[in-house]
Amino acid sequence: MDDAADLRSALDVVAQALLSRSEAEASARITAAEERAKDIVAEGLAHAEDITRSAEAEGTRSAESEAGHRLARGRRKARRAVLGARMVAMERLHAETLAAVDELRSRPDYPNLEDGLADLAMTALGPDAELERDPELRGGVRARAGFRTVDLTLPSLAERCLQDLRTDLEALWE
Repeated sequence: MDDAADLRSALDVVAQALLSRSEAEASARITAAEERAKDIVAEGLAHAEDITRSAEAEGTRSAESEAGHRLARGRRKARRAVLGARMVAMERLHAETLAAVDELRSRPDYPNLEDGLADLAMTALGPDAELERDPELRGGVRARAGFRTVDLTLPSLAERCLQDLRTDLEALWE
């Protein structure tokens, strides 16, 4: 029994040494696994933060882009409205001007105006010019000398004045 007790005692020592060694290795592996798990969690959190920042930046860019598009659409719409209002104003001015010019023919001093326009035409083309008074019942005069003509009809004069005015108005509107 002595041998058996010695053997058992020796085996107990070896078993204890193996158990201690296994516990130490297991503890080291658990510690390493916990450290690795912390690293993985930290990497995952960092990656999640990167994704979040990227998504926020993309969302911001998208929102800014959409806001830019809406602003541009709004500006185009406002520009169309302004241009439409200008066009209506110019058309109204045109119609009112032609109506006012047409009324000149019924005024008592119209013959003096027509004589003055005839003098201008003759001055421009010379005394041999052919003069036409109130052509096509438009008021004013038209004159011809060879290939040269002068159109001083009332609507023609009004159109030239409106064109000059339109250029001035466009400069003011801009």
